[in-house]
This record gives sequence, C-alpha cells and structure tokens, in this order.
Amino acid sequence: MRGWGAGIGVGRAEEIPEKREKSLENCFCRRLTALTPSLFIVCILGVEMELLFLFVTVGVLLTLPDCLMGLTYNVQVTRSSSFSCTSKHLIWKRNEMIKLYLGAGPLEVDCELIGSVDTQENRNRLLRQYTSVGLAPSLRIVNSTYSSVFHFKMTLDMSWTIKIPRNTIVVGTDIAATEEWFVTIALHDGLNIFSTEGTLLDIFREPILQWQLGEIMDPSEVKDIIPHLTALTLTQSPCASDVGIIGLICENNFPVCIDFVLVDIILTNHHFVILSSWGLFISEDLRYPKGQILQFSRANFCGFEKDDYITSRIWYNIQCLANKESFEDDYISISFDKDKTLSQVATCFYSKEPFTEWHSCLPFSKKVGKVLSRRVVSFLVDNEKKCGISLCKTETRVFVSVNKGIGTTHSKKRYFPIFTFPDASFEPVGMFFHPRSHFLYVYGNQVWLSVDGGNTFDLLVRLPGELIVKIHDCVYTQEIIFVTKAGILYITKAGLGRYSKLGHSTVQVFSLYFNHLGNLHIIYLNASKDDILEVYSARVEGTVVQDTDLSFQTPLAIQYISLKEVLLFSLKSEDVDARFFSIHKGKLLTFSPSGSLVIEKVFQHDYPPGYASSVFATIVEKIPVNTLKESPCLNSFLTVSRNSNSTFTLTTQPNDSKLKSNFKVSDIEKTVVIPGYSSFLIFEIINNNSALAYATMPERIPLQTMPKDFWFIYDFGIKAGRKWKISQDPCNYWFQHKNNQSLNVIKYVDLGKTKNFTFRTIPIRQAISEFQMPLLDVIVGNPTLLEVKTKQYWDDIDSYTMEIYVKSKFLQKGSTSIAIVIWKASIECPVTTVILTLKSSCSYGKRMIFASHEKMMHPNSTMGHESEYDTKMKKLPVNYRPPSNLGIAIPLTDNIYNADPSKGRPRDYFPKSRLTGKYKQCANKTSRAECNCTENQKLSDNVAFSDCKEEVPRQKFPVVKYPIILGIVSEDGWIPLEPPYLITMTEVNNRETWKLKDNESLGVEKMKKYLKEENKLTVYNPKGLNLSIMGSELFHFRVTTVPGVTFCPLVVEFQIYVDEVPIAFPGRSLIATTTAIFLGGFIFVTFLIKMYNIHAWDSFKTMLMKKVKISVSSSSLSGQSF
Repeated sequence: MRGWGAGIGVGRAEEIPEKREKSLENCFCRRLTALTPSLFIVCILGVEMELLFLFVTVGVLLTLPDCLMGLTYNVQVTRSSSFSCTSKHLIWKRNEMIKLYLGAGPLEVDCELIGSVDTQENRNRLLRQYTSVGLAPSLRIVNSTYSSVFHFKMTLDMSWTIKIPRNTIVVGTDIAATEEWFVTIALHDGLNIFSTEGTLLDIFREPILQWQLGEIMDPSEVKDIIPHLTALTLTQSPCASDVGIIGLICENNFPVCIDFVLVDIILTNHHFVILSSWGLFISEDLRYPKGQILQFSRANFCGFEKDDYITSRIWYNIQCLANKESFEDDYISISFDKDKTLSQVATCFYSKEPFTEWHSCLPFSKKVGKVLSRRVVSFLVDNEKKCGISLCKTETRVFVSVNKGIGTTHSKKRYFPIFTFPDASFEPVGMFFHPRSHFLYVYGNQVWLSVDGGNTFDLLVRLPGELIVKIHDCVYTQEIIFVTKAGILYITKAGLGRYSKLGHSTVQVFSLYFNHLGNLHIIYLNASKDDILEVYSARVEGTVVQDTDLSFQTPLAIQYISLKEVLLFSLKSEDVDARFFSIHKGKLLTFSPSGSLVIEKVFQHDYPPGYASSVFATIVEKIPVNTLKESPCLNSFLTVSRNSNSTFTLTTQPNDSKLKSNFKVSDIEKTVVIPGYSSFLIFEIINNNSALAYATMPERIPLQTMPKDFWFIYDFGIKAGRKWKISQDPCNYWFQHKNNQSLNVIKYVDLGKTKNFTFRTIPIRQAISEFQMPLLDVIVGNPTLLEVKTKQYWDDIDSYTMEIYVKSKFLQKGSTSIAIVIWKASIECPVTTVILTLKSSCSYGKRMIFASHEKMMHPNSTMGHESEYDTKMKKLPVNYRPPSNLGIAIPLTDNIYNADPSKGRPRDYFPKSRLTGKYKQCANKTSRAECNCTENQKLSDNVAFSDCKEEVPRQKFPVVKYPIILGIVSEDGWIPLEPPYLITMTEVNNRETWKLKDNESLGVEKMKKYLKEENKLTVYNPKGLNLSIMGSELFHFRVTTVPGVTFCPLVVEFQIYVDEVPIAFPGRSLIATTTAIFLGGFIFVTFLIKMYNIHAWDSFKTMLMKKVKISVSSSSLSGQSF
C-alpha cells in the first residue's frame, strides 16, 4: 500500500484550524531557507540552507496491526468484518486504516462496518442489521496515562457518527509534546466484536506542526536530486510516531551538495536538531511559534573543521515528555570520529535542553604525562539513573564506562566497573536505549545487550563481514530493526536474547518507518511518481525480500539429555557457514513428516571432534525414529569401539540369521542414539556390519554390547534429501495483562503507596508439559528508587502468573522502567515485552478536596428546589470585599469577589480600603463580560479565580463546630485525609475571628509539637476537625498538607459566608456615647469660662460664705431664746 498525503497550511493552529484540518489531499515539498525546517501531515518538506533539502512525513496511511488491544495478547483472531472510520470534514481514503485527527474543535467520527464483500449496499445492510438488535459501535481512546470509552448512537443513516467535545479528551490547549492516542472501535466495548485499531493525533498541539516551513518546492526540483541520493535519514516525534522528518543526503560531488552536506537530523520534544558539514544547528523552542520561519542557532565547538562534522554523529535517548516532571530533561550528544588535538577540549560533548551549554562526555583527567588515547564512539544519558554512559575505543580494546552525575561537573566516580568487550574483532558503531525501557544495545559488526544500564553485556548478534549502520525501533510492538551497510535487515524484540533475519531491501536508498501502531514500512523516493514519496509495508508488498528458510547443508547429530531436551551437533563442513549461528536461537527446527524442536542456545566449539557447532533445543513435537525397513541394522546387537583418530567403529551382530541386519549406504549421515550414552553420527560404511562414526559425547561410550530395541536411529542427514528445516518459531504463548488496556503504561507511585500489577502467560503448544518453568523475566531499570517485590505461581494448565508489588519508601523523586519479558517467546509473537514506567512523584490527577457536611444543591439540578438552593447559597454583591479585623466597613484585602470593572466598589470610605483590592482576571478590562469567566471558574474556590466567584455556601450565625471533612482524589478513587497527613489552615483575607479544633492523639501531638518548634507551624490532625466562626460575612480558608508525607503539594480552598448575625446589645455603645457627651460638655464649659474671663469660683465662694454666715446667726439666736 502506497502512502501519500498533504500539507498543513502555514500559520498557527489557533488561526486556521479549518484550513489545517481540511487540507489533507495533496503531497508537496517545501524549500526551507536559512535552516528553517517545517512539518506537514503526510507531506514532504524541503529545506534549503545553501541547497539543503529535508523531507517531512506525518501520519502516513498505514495498515492495521497484527494483534488486538485488550487484556489478552497473542491470540490469533480472524475477522470477517472490520470498521472503516474517518474524522469528519477530512478528505481521507477509506479502508486503509483508522487515522483520526483532533483539531481545535470537537472530534467528529464517521464509521461504517465493512464485510468480506465491500459494497455500499453491504455496508448499509450491516448497519441496519446490528442497529435492529440494539448494537452500536464504541470508541475506546487509550494512551499511557488515559483511557476512556465513548459510545456511538444507534442510527439508520448511512453510517454511525459521534461527536466528542475536545475538553472531554484533553484539557490542555497549549502547544506542547502530546502523546498520540490509540483508538479501538468495536461493536460493543469489552466483547471485541469486529475490533479495529487506529490512532488519534492532536494536530492542534503537536509542536512541529505549528511552524511555517518556507516556500513550496516544485516536484520537478526534487526529482532532479533523486538520482544523486546516497541515503535517507528519518527522525520521528518522541510522542507521536506518525509525525516525522525525512532528510535527504546527496553525493558530495553533486553540485548542490558540494558546499553543504546533511549528516543527520533529530526531533526532540521541543527542538529540531540538524547536523551538517557546517556544524550542529539547534532550532528555537517549538512550543512558542512566532508566525515566522523557524530559526536556528549554531553550537560552537572549537577546533573542528568541515570534514570533522561530516564523520560525526549525534545521539539522543528518546523519551516522551508529554507530562514532564521536574526531574526529566532531554539530552543530546555529539561525537567526532577522531583523536583529540591540542586545539580541542574534547571529541565528544553533551548538553541538556535548551542545548546552549555543552560539556565533555568524559571527565577531564588530571594525570600528568602520556595518557592512552581513547575515542568516544557514542555517549548517552541514562534518564533513570541520571548517569552518563560512554562507548569508548582504544587501539587495544572496546569498553563501556558508566559515570555518576551529569551536568557542569561530570563525576569521575563510576556507577559500575568498566565493561570490556571480550571479542577483539568487535567494531563498534553506536549505542542506543530502546525507548521507555532500560535495554541498552551496543551495535557494529556485533550486537550486545545490557539489561542493567551498562554493567554487563550479553552477545546477541554476530555478523562476520557485515556492519550495522542504522537502527529503527518501535515503542508499541517493542520491535528493533538492525540495518546493515548492505541493506540486510535483522529483527529482534526488546529484551529478548534472540533475533531473526527479516530479509534485504530491493531499494538501494531507503529508510524504515514504524508507525504508531507498530507496522513496519519502507520509505523511498520514486521519480516516476507524481507525489515522489513511496511508502510500502515492509512485510507485504515485496520491497523487502524475506528469508524464511535458515537451514544449511550439513548433517546433524541428535543427543538426548532428557525426554524433552536434546543437543543437536552440526558436522564440520568445507562451507564455514554450514553450522549453527546465533541467528538460529529461538528458531523452530521442523522434521518431515512430523516432529519439531525449538532451539534455545547456540554453541561454537572444536570439541567433540568432527563437529563445528551445536544447539540446545526443547522438543515441541516428538521426532520419529527410523523403522526396521528404513534401517535393517536395528535388528541386531550393537558394539562400540574407540579408534585412535577420535572416531568410533560401530559393529552390528545379527540377532537372527534369517533377518537382514546389515548397514546400508543410506545409513550414512544418520545418528545412532543409545539412551544414557553418547550418540554417534555415521559418516562412512566399512562393510555390512561395520561403520565409522563421530561421538557427540566421547567420554560416555557404552562398554557393553547393546541388545536390539536398546538403540535407535534418527535421520538428520542431507545425502538422501534434507528432511529438516529451520524457520521462525510460531507464537507459543498467550499473554494477559490484567490491570490495564495499554501496553505502555505510566503509573505514579506516591510516597508510602503501593501499586500492584498482574501478568499471566499461557503456553498453547507443548508436546511435553514443563513443570513450574518460570516464563517471565522482570527487569527493573532503577532498582534503588522503588521497592519491587514479586509473587509467582502456576495452575493446573501450566499457565504462569506473576504479581508485582511496587512501593515508594523514600522521599526521592525519579522514574524507573519495569520490563516484563516472556523470555522464551518467539519473535513472531505480537507481544513479548510489556514496559511499565513508574514515576516516584505526584500524579497530576491527585488532589485534595473539601466535602461539606451537607450537599449544596445547584438550581439546575433535578434534585431539590430553587428556594432550597437559595437558602444554602449566598450571592455575593458586585465587587465584594470581605471585612477586615478593623471592621466591616474597612476591607483591607486585595481579593475582589464577583468582580465587575464597569461598576463601583462598595466600602471604599477609607484611604486604606481605596489602596487595596486588585482585579486578577478582570485586570485592564472594562466590563465583566470581558473577563471571560468560565463556569468552572465561577464555581472554583481558588483565590486565583476570586474575580469570577459569584456564589458561596451560606451558614447561619453562630458557626460552632462546623465539621471539616477532607479527602484525597486520585486514579485509585477517594480516600479520607487521615494521619500521617497533617495540615495547616489559614484564612486568605487575614481574618482572625475563627478557631479550629482537632482530635488529640499522642503520636500526632508529638509531631505537632516538633513542627511548631522547628518550623513555627501550627498544624492540625485532619481527622475530626471542626471549625467555629465568631465573625460575619465571607471567610475564605486555605488548607495545606505538611510536606514529607506525599510528593504532591496538596492544597484545597473553601469559602463560608456567615449570615443572619443578630444585632448585639447596645450597652457598650451607650456608655461610650454618654461618656463622650459628658467629657465634651465639660471641656466646652471650661473653654467658655476661660474665654470670657468669668470668675465663677469667686461668685460661688461668696455665695457659699453668705450661706455660712446666715447659718451661724440662726444658731446664735436659737441659743439665746433657749
């Protein structure tokens, strides 16, 4: 199937979403000026930097995968029908695959069911047939952190349709690295009826899609370049495999490439990197499009010339940073294929995003004198262990060094001892981590695999006379393709110790491409086609010639170890390739007419004599022995004698003179098997009763004569026609992942929490049962980060179940991968490895919530009445500000509630009140409508959205022991907030007329006392909290958990409006007023007396004296009378 596509219009997604989503029809090229790359959906782009050309493809039309998503994998399902779906308003070919696109608006999907005979009449018939019985399709959308199911409505129209709001699938609208989704459409979710897979790409947020590319090139200009191409280089988006860039590398003597040579390209999460003969160029941040050509900056490495850059390489450990944590960063490195000179600081450099500061890959040595020259072939940063891994080469050896620490001061301390590759003939080319895993591969003329980050390596592939120059890997199917210089393709699966030869390309200049569903395609340019770009399935269309027979022409000898296990020895031959090699590991040896073996291990050796190699194999189907008719010698006694030249003589003694019991010429190259002893490969017939043979176990020879029926003959020879064949082993195991729907899962493990995972492997083709054979390997990338425990058991049908328990016990952030590998699985199995990414961090969905003791009814709710709602909610006045400690009329907070810039602010009587109070969302706006408050913001208690807040819960005065119920919501559900969590609580507007009381316990009290002494914090036990409020109007509280118990900064805010406060007794006011009047009157009278010089005291004194005199006179008169 040939893929072609179209370009996206120039400009940002927000500006022309319609144009972007509807222009999926034409394939064209763009000429980029001054290092300005760009990207289009299924399109070709050109870049000219003094005649530099780049081609870009995104979302190529590809076929469906071989396996179904679900809980059980590797199950072969034959479907008579499948779904054909497209995004509405997009021009796209049907029947090729489900490829959906999410733009600025909702996702609209149109689906039809296609039968074995595809006609419009049959499509309509199938729709009506299943709708009549109440069935309609369901759409499951899944990625590593998200899973949701949406259901189509039943209809009798031409097709099923569904419309899903964008914010239901994804909340963010910013331009950022966004993981592409997998979609599964089935007639009923969970039943897998007509289950069909596809992908969903967010073209609104994908960074590289937002940039202007430059002028569109005419296809004729590109056709002139095609005959002069030497290579194609492909890079894909780390989060969306259907977004990629293809670079064209031309001959050096081609006129347009004389001054400039493209070497390599890399697309990271936020930058586009170009390596050329002019140097290394880094693009500006792709997340912030400026509506202009993408600009580049050049990284300066002192002392390097044009020829040095041509032979250099760039290295990137691919990781998707869709939900980037603080401990996650992108790193790239550049290595020069030369020895360091005096003018050069180093020959290998690495840098962290934004790639402005570069550091030496190796720590500087302080040794004085002659230092052994070492060349860094490749350098990678281990994102899990945060260490640098260097692949180095000297004159005498090739080794891997893992150094602690990355940054400005690269540590000399090694994480592991240096590993030196034992084979002196090893020619290294590069090194890479399989995406999202901790499988480290070193490749060249051999391939070595490390599962522990560079501490030890195991030989995987040995290719004498060949050199691997390119690798391609897929994060979905875990496939890895090695491409040799001669165009031969080898395939393996991540973590497996076996590989296979896929074939060789019939196209000289090509690149391989894994789409997001894991389908392998070959890409090349064809000048005879109008759209130039050719995309074919590498396994279907014949562009890769596949080698299915891995047999060779030499006899084999079989040696039984047990009823189920055997050794097969290959006889030495003049043809050095006629032997077992590492490529035969994991392959199936089938015997005609019946019988089969699976090769488990391969050995190269010179002993025992006569054999060049051997394999260890397990029996799948029993191998038949020769009959008396085929080998009459079986009807006799057998004696074995040792010769001086490491051979053995087999002598038969007739058991019955009437029966034929002689060796025949056809017995040459057959194997004599004696249970419990060595087997013998006959290579010469001496006479009717004697034959020469090589022993498979020369030290274990029978000393006695073996009677009839105690020895057997197997025919693994080639003289009379080879009866055996070595080919790819079919898939023998079903694999169940009981917890998730995605093969690549990201889980967050908070401090003290545990995650459980269950995997099950079911053998489906076994001749002899294996007793309790562990079938799964568990490989932890960073074992020091999390505590990982496993539990395993078997059942009566030999299925093997493993339960994995992961716990975070340390206050340390980081991430680690856990790979679960079916180590005996065939490469033919769609799923052999599942990789879990576990982050010791806070889940972005985890939050703390406040639950009131009574439910607040919304007026639009079907429950309750509007009058009931009004009694529970208080509508705030416009531009409301809560009181301060100085009084109701003197607000001092900066927070304004129910803001409306077009109206005045109440309670602005005092200067302090007029100086406080600032708009947030309504800043620089003239009306409330311009504030653009959403419904969620109006309902939010967050102080950041106070401008939008209109209504708050109402409580009647007095508020006494109001229960504070706190909980935590995460992907695991809702749990109450209890110790060891401790909280602090503050009032946002600095009000003080409230009091909080909690339950007291001995352990909590000690912690509260300690925190109060150390951090001056007043902390509370979240269990049994109650709140009392002595003031009135709005109280806005913020609750925060004390750090050290969780990675999450758990914060929740809630608001209470205290209403119906009774009028207080006026005694205090009356006393104050009376006192003021009395004092004021006294001061006023005193002032008048002084002002008018009134001698009030003299008059009072005179009047008083007169009164005294009169009293004395009266007393005298009374005495005289008496």
